[in-house]
Amino acid sequence: MFLKFEDMKTNTHAAVTKIANFTNNSTSEDAIRRTVANSSVEKTREFWDSNQNRGITAKTLSVGSHVRKGIVGDWKTLFTVAQSQSYDVLIENDLRGSGLEMKHE
Repeated sequence: MFLKFEDMKTNTHAAVTKIANFTNNSTSEDAIRRTVANSSVEKTREFWDSNQNRGITAKTLSVGSHVRKGIVGDWKTLFTVAQSQSYDVLIENDLRGSGLEMKHE
């Protein structure tokens, strides 16, 4: 299964459904709706903020605590033009023949 962040942001409900189907996890529409509602960057930040004082940390859950902006294309703010062009060439070569494509803006 291939799932791009851009696709998840465009239609999170469809992405969660795709993941559930891929993992053979038959689940209710309500469970999918709740998963979508609780998977936003805002909800993740809310979780970390509200649980810090209760001893629940990224370390106790064995997950990373770094939460970025959760927006498509934010990586561009970290790359120079030359880095972006180099990345485009690498990705184009790596994806050739896979049926996947990157949408460049």
